[in-house]
Amino acid sequence: MSVIKKVLLVAVVSAFFYAPLRADTFVVGEHQTVIGNLYGIKSRAEYSLVDVARHFDLGYNEITAANRQLNVWLPGDDNVVLIPARFILPRTPHSGIVLNLAEMRLYYYRALTQHGKREIVTYPVGIGRESWETPTLTTAVTEKKAQPSWFVPESIRIEYLAKGKQLPAVVKPGPDNPLGEYALRLGDTGYLIHGTNRPGGIGMRVSHGCIRLYPEDIESLFAQVALGTQVRIVDEPAKAGFLDGQLYLEAHAPYDGSRTQDQVIASATEVIAQTALGRSVAVNWDRVREVMREANGIPTAIGVTRPLDRQSSWMLIAGSFDAESKARSLAARIGEARLESRTWTVANRYQVEVGPFADVHQADYARKLIRQRTGILALKIPPG
Repeated sequence: MSVIKKVLLVAVVSAFFYAPLRADTFVVGEHQTVIGNLYGIKSRAEYSLVDVARHFDLGYNEITAANRQLNVWLPGDDNVVLIPARFILPRTPHSGIVLNLAEMRLYYYRALTQHGKREIVTYPVGIGRESWETPTLTTAVTEKKAQPSWFVPESIRIEYLAKGKQLPAVVKPGPDNPLGEYALRLGDTGYLIHGTNRPGGIGMRVSHGCIRLYPEDIESLFAQVALGTQVRIVDEPAKAGFLDGQLYLEAHAPYDGSRTQDQVIASATEVIAQTALGRSVAVNWDRVREVMREANGIPTAIGVTRPLDRQSSWMLIAGSFDAESKARSLAARIGEARLESRTWTVANRYQVEVGPFADVHQADYARKLIRQRTGILALKIPPG
C-alpha cells in the first residue's frame, strides 16, 4: 500500500462487475505520450485479481505487479486494488500496431482525425514462453481469418507427444481451438495475433510465440484493422513521457532475460535522456533506480521541467573551423537530430556549440547522437 500512496492519491470506488469492459479509446495530440489514469476499487472476496484484470482490460502481469500486497486468488473484502490503467506510449512511430513485449501490451493507432489528433486503442496480450519467444520484428497484417482452423506445427505436435498427448494435424474452429474466433497473420513469419480459449493466460508468457488477446479484444481489433497494417514488435522495459510538466518513467521486467540490472538502468538512463532532450528537467535519479528495481508498470513522476539556467547547464563543443561555412554546415547537420546548436567566433575561428543540457545524462546522449550522425566526438563542458 505504501508504494501506491507514493504514486497517487487513490480514488476508491465500489466495484460490481459481471462482464468485461470494452477497451478505452484515447485521443492524443502530436506530442502526447502518456494516456489513461490510475485509480482504485474495493476488492470483493468472490472476485480474484484475475477477474478484476479481465474486467478492466488488464493482463495478469499488470494487475499482480501493481498489487503485490494482495493475494492473487483471495484478495478479500474491502481492500484497495490499484487499477494500473495509465500507460506511456512506446518509442515508435504512432501508426499501425505496436506490441511491447516487456509490458505485454498492444497499441493500435488509428488514422488521424480531421482535427489532426490520433486515436489509440490498447489491449493486454499473452506472448511466447521460454524457448518459444515472440521475436522483435517489423511486419504487416497479411491475412484476416474469422473462425480460423489451427494447423498444428510439427514441432508443437512433437512437444505434446513427449508429454503423452497426441494433437491432430488440424484443430477446427470451436471451443477447443486455442486460436479463438479471430486471427491476424503477420507477414510470412508464421506468427499470428489471435484470440484464445484460455483467457487466464493474458498477461503471461504462455504461447508458442503467437500473440493472444482476450476474446472480446480480438473481436474489436479484428473489426478495425485493415490488411497491410504495419506491425512493430519491440522490447522496451523502460518508457518515459511528459504529462503536465512532469517527466514520468514506466518500468517492466525485460522480456530479454539476459539483461543485467546495470544494463537495464543504463537503458533507462538513455530513454530518459532521449525523452528529455531539448527540455530542462530536474531528474530524481534515486527515484529512477527505485522505479527500475520495482518494475511494477506504474508510470511514476521522476522529474519536473524547470527554467533553464546556463550557469548550471552542460554544453558540448562539436568543432572549431577556420571557415564559417564549415561551421554552419556542421551546425545544420546537428540540428537535424533535434539538437540546439549555434556557431560562435572565438579567436578568429568559428566554433560549433551544442546545448544547453540540464544534466550530464542529456549531454552524453546528445554526444552519442552527434557521433552517430557526423563521426565527431564532441567536447563535453560541465556547468560553471
